[in-house]
Amino acid sequence: MLILFLGCASQSLSNNQTNIVINRNISPVIILEDKEILITGENITLNAGNITPFNKTVPDYKFEFNKPLFIFFINTSFKNEHSEAILIKKGDADILIDSGSAQTSIDLVNFLKSNGVDDIELLVSTHARPGNYGGMNTILDNIEVEQFMWNNDSGGDSVYLALVNKAKSKSKKIIVAKYLDQFCLNGICFQILNPKEKGRFSQIDNDGIIFKITDKNFCLITMGDAAYNVQNSLVNSDINLSCKILHIPNYGLYSGTSKIDLFLLKVAPETGIITGSYSDPDNVRYIIEEKLRMRGIKYYKTFDKSKNTTNTIRIMNDGHNYTISNK
Repeated sequence: MLILFLGCASQSLSNNQTNIVINRNISPVIILEDKEILITGENITLNAGNITPFNKTVPDYKFEFNKPLFIFFINTSFKNEHSEAILIKKGDADILIDSGSAQTSIDLVNFLKSNGVDDIELLVSTHARPGNYGGMNTILDNIEVEQFMWNNDSGGDSVYLALVNKAKSKSKKIIVAKYLDQFCLNGICFQILNPKEKGRFSQIDNDGIIFKITDKNFCLITMGDAAYNVQNSLVNSDINLSCKILHIPNYGLYSGTSKIDLFLLKVAPETGIITGSYSDPDNVRYIIEEKLRMRGIKYYKTFDKSKNTTNTIRIMNDGHNYTISNK
């Protein structure tokens, strides 16, 4: 059985039982014998005889489309540092978006393993900020990574570049994020909303990877640390941004808070997830929380400033409804 989801790609397919030729603008997702494969490249020829042993594909996991989806927004901040780590888990497929701070990396590894992560099908490094990439070294030393994705921009950070090179050497497959590319893992589909290949902002946070993630009736937008410039660019695009959950990173609030109204209108989220640390010296978080309250958008935070404590937010989607809880 061979099924192709081409999602806005222009393609010409010929299947003469020996070869499949794909010309693409957006990466197609191929499901072969209940396995999904992300194909990249402009013109690809697959020999059908060479791809039937699907257990040799990368990533290698058990395809279980109807398993519930779990998303964990893990607080990996150290002292006042804002950091990010998001675990997306569905059956045997585990995706980690960012790896938090170096100082909390052992805690992150322990959390992943305690939640059944034996390997990572896709490790994403959204951008070159230490609070987002600091734990990568510990992750790579303790958990096998099958695929590694980044935005091909080190931002001149030699420490980050060294970690990226380590990830490349340890991973079976390297993927450079490309604007509007789409791929799926175990029924979880990802669309890359940022960065563009041309006309980037030449700024670390605003050139980070942003995903629109869907699973059946569920949708989440992860924002990396993107602020107003990216929000404005997305608002002025023809991309359907409507999603039930919006990730609101603390760091991205600083230059995005005062003009986030149009972005909230276009996404129209039911729920916001505010991540980072409880540090808020400029009191900007109050503004975004007020805007969310005014629109009747419920929100959760991975910290409690009044108690100086942190926590993990867990989302579970069973294909019909989603629930959110503090773990």
